[in-house]
Amino acid sequence: AVKATETSLTGVSEALKDFPEVQAVRERLLRQAADEYARLAKDRSDDPELRAESARSLIRLGFVRMTLNETQAAHDAVAEAVVLLKELTHPSDSVNVSGELRLDLARSHTLMAMARQRLGKTDAQQQFTEAIAILSQLIAEHSEVSGSRVVEHRLARGDARVQFAEALRETGQFSDAVTILELADEEFTQFDIPDDTRFLHGHARVLNSLTSILLDLGRSADALERSQQAQATWSQLVDLD
Repeated sequence: AVKATETSLTGVSEALKDFPEVQAVRERLLRQAADEYARLAKDRSDDPELRAESARSLIRLGFVRMTLNETQAAHDAVAEAVVLLKELTHPSDSVNVSGELRLDLARSHTLMAMARQRLGKTDAQQQFTEAIAILSQLIAEHSEVSGSRVVEHRLARGDARVQFAEALRETGQFSDAVTILELADEEFTQFDIPDDTRFLHGHARVLNSLTSILLDLGRSADALERSQQAQATWSQLVDLD
């Protein structure tokens, strides 16, 4: 049911986001998706797999609420997901904590940080740091392994770092933001995988963010250079599509 909702509602909504004339349709689809995720998240069970699915529904609900600019509702949904996932990832002699659950926990911390930043909370940076720490541990544990798991871990850490840098920029911490963006760009450029445009997309986002920070710092010439690099990268993505 979760997959069906993600494909039929949020998937179509994502395809419509760049067409202003159909924004009412997009918003209706997003609200339908939110209603369905909220329904799925209410399912509670002692079964760890079902509880994990409830947590994932809450994360998706939070993402949709953020897209609809319903920040407090997004925060509340993700906070509930964090509680569930922390319970599920608590070390136990009888339970093997999967990397997938820890990845979900990291993503929920990233989304929580974004929501808390929008709400003006002062601890958003702590949430970003927790997300990055979880992902760094996952990457270290699978350093000798190749495959989809490592790809998802690196993409998630790169995304968390870009979001973290944006939060630092909003609070005037420009130097720290640039440092974090450089780390994110290493994720996207040094681990590039042919036929996976998500790495190139991440690189383009980093260049956009760097352009904004350089403009904030009054470094117009450097900002123009980064902007041109970003435009070239976005054009490359269009060609690949």
